[in-house]
Amino acid sequence: MIRSLLILVLTPLFLLASCGDEGDIVTIPFVAGTVAGEDWQLQYGRASLDNRDRELTVDLYSRAEVSPNACQIVSTGNSSLRLVTPITVGNYSIPSLSANLFFEQPNSLQSFQATSGFIDVIEVIGNRVTGVIQANFDDDNEVEGRFIAEICN
Repeated sequence: MIRSLLILVLTPLFLLASCGDEGDIVTIPFVAGTVAGEDWQLQYGRASLDNRDRELTVDLYSRAEVSPNACQIVSTGNSSLRLVTPITVGNYSIPSLSANLFFEQPNSLQSFQATSGFIDVIEVIGNRVTGVIQANFDDDNEVEGRFIAEICN
């Protein structure tokens, strides 16, 4: 009885203690907010690396985009997000000379550059980039949360 009680109490504590930093990002919800005044939630992310300029471009698409493969998404004119950061892991304030986030407006060539926030590039490994963003342009364009994007080049 006592042994069972100890196992019941100690197992969750052991699991919590073993999470560490890598487990922390899992508790952050995926990117959501408003873009162009409409509710927006991350569905797919794709990224490209420019090794010459040491730059990472990440395009994040809402649930309105449909594709089984993030690298084959063809924009349908829905709103999206575009992040530009250095390739290296780090936390970048936006807007800045090295990092920016753009709110791509639906069915237009118009985009708004975030006026405040950050992009935290947590990991760039293999064909995947993981990070957290918080960005604001105005009440109609503000998002926050974590993202995972497939590197397509």
